[in-house]
Amino acid sequence: MPVVTVRVDTARSQAPPARKVRVSGVPSVLTTRTLGVKLALDVEGLFETGEPLEIRPVLVAGGREVGKAGLAVGADLDLNTQSLRLAPGQEVMVGLLLEREDATKMKVAVLDPKTGVVLGESDEIEVKFGI
Repeated sequence: MPVVTVRVDTARSQAPPARKVRVSGVPSVLTTRTLGVKLALDVEGLFETGEPLEIRPVLVAGGREVGKAGLAVGADLDLNTQSLRLAPGQEVMVGLLLEREDATKMKVAVLDPKTGVVLGESDEIEVKFGI
């Protein structure tokens, strides 16, 4: 008796990271080239080790980077990589600099510097420079 076996590969969905970065203190409108935000590490996994997480906060508009971190209070910012280490329960104030003037709307995005995965992001910020 002939037997036919059919195997169907299912698309593997990439699970969201168990560690997420909360972005707070973000204005709804940006009127200068700089802004400060607070970052905190939220832990959702049962097996959390408490190890710090390396992150890279950036400004993003239209799918491209338009700004980077320039300083951090509460953590050491590596100016070469624009990354810092964030531990669970730690809150860090980060100053970001908008490098492009053609952005009309943007977000603060927190990336994993090794993989580029978005670990957290803000709501959209409208950019309105004065005269």
